Amino acid sequence: MNVWSAATVAAFVCLPFALWHTKAAAAAAALQTVYDAPVTRAEIEQQLIAIVRQEKDIPADLLQADTDLAAAGIDSLDSLTILFAIEEHFTISIPDTAARGLKTFGDMVNVVATELRIES
Repeated sequence: MNVWSAATVAAFVCLPFALWHTKAAAAAAALQTVYDAPVTRAEIEQQLIAIVRQEKDIPADLLQADTDLAAAGIDSLDSLTILFAIEEHFTISIPDTAARGLKTFGDMVNVVATELRIES
């Protein structure tokens, strides 16, 4: 009969949570430092251009507010990958309803600005 000690069980159950919590706390502290100064819509736009270009090779001049994402070659899988990268970068959670409504690059900027509570 194999009996696990309380220490072994605690290591398997508590250690992953402790590691995640430590990583999350460090990320939150780093972001607090980054976002201490007010973020502008222009800064959000520049950061989004970098994120989109990292995930999909699209010329920066094609990423304008009125650029249709599908016309720029961003398919549904690309959209998901880009959304996850945006959420991770800005430490936000984009609601499903907002994510489904993203049709243009400007929509992306608007959603992130809304989640970060940035005014126009």
